[in-house]
Amino acid sequence: MTITPLRVKKPKAPKKTLYCKKKISATSNSSPIGHVDTTTFPFLKLPGEIRNLIYAYTLVDDDHSLRFEADVSKRDGRCIVKRLYRARPGPPDRDDLPNQQKGSITKPCTSYKRFDSFRKFELQMSFAINLFQICKQINGEAASIFYGNNIFTFEAVSHLYAFLIHFQQRLPLIRKLGVASNLTHPDHYLGPASIVRNTLSSIFLPLAAAVNLEALYLNVSVLQSLSGRGAIAAESLYRNAHVWMNALAVKKVNKLAVLNVLKMPPISTKPLYSPKWSVSKLGQEEFRLALAAKLTAAGR
Repeated sequence: MTITPLRVKKPKAPKKTLYCKKKISATSNSSPIGHVDTTTFPFLKLPGEIRNLIYAYTLVDDDHSLRFEADVSKRDGRCIVKRLYRARPGPPDRDDLPNQQKGSITKPCTSYKRFDSFRKFELQMSFAINLFQICKQINGEAASIFYGNNIFTFEAVSHLYAFLIHFQQRLPLIRKLGVASNLTHPDHYLGPASIVRNTLSSIFLPLAAAVNLEALYLNVSVLQSLSGRGAIAAESLYRNAHVWMNALAVKKVNKLAVLNVLKMPPISTKPLYSPKWSVSKLGQEEFRLALAAKLTAAGR
């Protein structure tokens, strides 16, 4: 009997599979197709000191003041406030900086341009104010940094008045304001005619809400509208601004608080200014003494 050996089929070798490495570009997303990364950075879990540093970096101009003007909205005719930008980059012009060459209050309006005709330095001079729209907590934190650390200057009283009306809820946060002149130049005003002739007295009633104000810069032309003499100018200013002065006195628990808030023009010996008292040491002392007498008499 012959035994036939069984034929065992050899297992087939597995087919070689070619794997191609997918090139991932620097801009492509390594996550699966259709997956959306919903993770967010826990910004609010950062320490408050770190958040304040970020707010200051994105919302504060340490070198230049912020200049605004009143305008009329093309959409509905409402009064709006628009920021002006420096026409040419220059040295720091904040009045509170040492060794500044020229104060922002004294810069002419021709040194500034409107944003719609001034795109060249958009990134240099823009702020991340969209932070205010993220949430209520960030709005409160960022707003206090933005309004409290910048200097807001205005060409004339009418522009300042429009700003005070529009940002009335933010006024307790503002610490530094400046106004260059009393009357608006007709060629440089685009706001509503109803406020173009506003005088200095019109700003102090809304300004009473700015109880934390640390500096109000008044240029020579503003003081000239009060009087040609320091003592008379002090009486005129008190008559127009006593509501604001009393609000400051109550907030700071000091009836003479306004004397520290009012910032006078720098002393000068050049006979180019009018009135001369506003840029002389004796004239400014006369103004301050007369104003202090009015404040002291009112507080009795």
